[in-house]
Amino acid sequence: MKFTILGFSHPAAYDLGLDINDLAILRWYIDFKESGYMNKKVIDGKEFYLVIYEYVLEDLPILGMKKDAVYRRFKKMCDKKILERRTINEGGKFPYFAIGENYAKLVDFTFIDEFIANLNNDDNAS
Repeated sequence: MKFTILGFSHPAAYDLGLDINDLAILRWYIDFKESGYMNKKVIDGKEFYLVIYEYVLEDLPILGMKKDAVYRRFKKMCDKKILERRTINEGGKFPYFAIGENYAKLVDFTFIDEFIANLNNDDNAS
């Protein structure tokens, strides 16, 4: 098994039920958020970032999705507590997202150290 996909833990993504399209959308969100160009609001002391689903489609045409499919992917990640969502009603309804509690599982790579240690133990045993 490949350890990482798009910078996320492959085993954790598999355990959370994410596919490559989910990971591509999550990578888009993380990269865009980190760029400093996303509209941000602090809600209950936590930073939430505006997501315009059409922008995801423009930036990731390779996904071949429609707007509703992108919405469902974000909802799936919220249901799995990878992201959190808040809807802001200011001149319309706008979805804002923050990192959820299970996101940490996707960027925890300690399993690689364990894998290498096990390999070394196997080598020493022979």
